[in-house]
Amino acid sequence: MNEFKKIERIKKILGKNSSDVLIGIGDDAAVVRWKSSKLVVTTDCQVEDVHFSLRYAEPEEIGHRLLAVSLSDIAAMGAVPKVAVVSLAFPESIDDKFIEKMYRGMSALARKTGVEIVGGNLSASTAKAFFDLTLMAELDGQPMTRGGAKAGDFILCSGALGDSAAGFAALQKWGKAAKKKFPALTKAHLKPTPSAEFGVKLGKWATSCLDVSDGLSSELNHLSKAAKLAFVVQEALIPVSASAQKLGDVLGKDPLQWALHGGENYGLLFTVPREHLEKVQRLASECRVALHAIGMVAKRKPEVLLQNDAKTTRLLPKGWTHF
Repeated sequence: MNEFKKIERIKKILGKNSSDVLIGIGDDAAVVRWKSSKLVVTTDCQVEDVHFSLRYAEPEEIGHRLLAVSLSDIAAMGAVPKVAVVSLAFPESIDDKFIEKMYRGMSALARKTGVEIVGGNLSASTAKAFFDLTLMAELDGQPMTRGGAKAGDFILCSGALGDSAAGFAALQKWGKAAKKKFPALTKAHLKPTPSAEFGVKLGKWATSCLDVSDGLSSELNHLSKAAKLAFVVQEALIPVSASAQKLGDVLGKDPLQWALHGGENYGLLFTVPREHLEKVQRLASECRVALHAIGMVAKRKPEVLLQNDAKTTRLLPKGWTHF
């Protein structure tokens, strides 16, 4: 079974949630009714040689990344992040200084985003390092979900697509030296910037939303399946940065493939009705978020179509999957 089939199997085993669980397994975060507001909970992990490599990642970057990936999930729900707990398992080769630096990187991002790290757990590991973080947030209004898109909505994304995958390719090629050769790309991979403030305010107007953690092709198919509508994307509108284009020239790679299928972008992918488009554009400008309209939602069978001047092809989900 692939990752998503495993999730569905686990969901069946656990059974139906109570009425206090407004959104359960299957979205970017869970939403639970909590007194007069809603509690939003997500968890994610960073595993050595799966999510990061000690060949090129500094401990401060790993700490930043550990919090950033969960902040991105919370942003995709439109919630305000509040508190986090952290669980670390690591071998003897990782010393106290490494852990202290890691927490400094995590703490710096926590202060910027209003998150308090309130506890956690430390454990020895006989294998490689495993770092896990659970983030809890508060939501006053309605959460953004994956299934609310309507025919005629615009499809938008925040930030350039594929920069993280391009940065990973550079790090694999040159190791730490890639940070000087392609600083913007390696930073996108090692120290992603979650759209925390933008996500909270976006909830007023977006009809559906998720973060681009598994690659554009996979995320578009998630939204299309959830909405039971077609998502039609214009190839020429997919944002590819000049840095990714330059690296593609150096490595002989097509940067569009990084944009379509490369994961770990941690920008937001969402849909907005035409009447709210200008409001969202102003919001993006206020939050200093680069916003790109890449297509439209259409009233036809659920699928993702990629259009260019020559032809229209079906865009299959070829982004990241763990299994």
